[in-house]
Amino acid sequence: MIIDFHTHIFPEKLAARTLPWIKEISGVQYQLKGTGEDLRRSMDACGIDLCVTMPIVTRAGTMRKINDYAAEQAKKWGFLSFGSVHPDEPDWRGELRRFRELGLRGLKLHNDYQKFYFDSRECRQIIEAAFEEGLPVLVHPGIDPVSPDVHYCTSKMLKDAMPLLRQGTFIATHLGGHMRLEEAMEYVIGSDIYLDVSMARVYYAPEACKKAILNHDPDKLLFGTDSPWDNQAGAIQAIRDMELGEELTEKILGGNAQRLLGLS
Repeated sequence: MIIDFHTHIFPEKLAARTLPWIKEISGVQYQLKGTGEDLRRSMDACGIDLCVTMPIVTRAGTMRKINDYAAEQAKKWGFLSFGSVHPDEPDWRGELRRFRELGLRGLKLHNDYQKFYFDSRECRQIIEAAFEEGLPVLVHPGIDPVSPDVHYCTSKMLKDAMPLLRQGTFIATHLGGHMRLEEAMEYVIGSDIYLDVSMARVYYAPEACKKAILNHDPDKLLFGTDSPWDNQAGAIQAIRDMELGEELTEKILGGNAQRLLGLS
């Protein structure tokens, strides 16, 4: 089974605005149109069995609408989805409880887009509440083009929060530090949290990616593409080209995610 644990989809009109804007600020060309239909087409072409979508609530007042859409699209296209909450929403705790009703499988936070620090009291409270609900939590550490001069979530912050993160299932994207692999190697890689490998091949040499992967717990590595930002077929091939051995390759491409999600 191949599982892409880190993907994004948008309503068609929003995708048409959002993807060119992110391309402009990041310099990275998107590979898909950013819709559920296009992601479904890509995963079928690549032999991917399951995609997990990661919505982000970027401003208060949109939380329920975004989570409803994520759940609806997951059901329509055969995905699984996480949900998201925003610290400025009065009832974010109630929304976390509603995830079960919607079939959302975890919590996605992106501190750069949501404009609050990972080491803040608000973020800690949200993570604690998610763990109390039995929800995995996935975050984006490192640099993001939307806030290049303000680092809302760093690998060092993850290390400092490790006593909390060990209380539940915690996933750090981009090998633990987007565009900051050396910091991730110092603070996160080798710890007992999950890491996804999304976009690593875009920013780092294959040898650096392989070194990071081999220095982390083989049971806590997840395949991801950050689609529509990376090509799914190319990302799968990049893992296989690293010659990690059959067992580890299978764990990364799907086995670990299958276990994390409780899939038969």
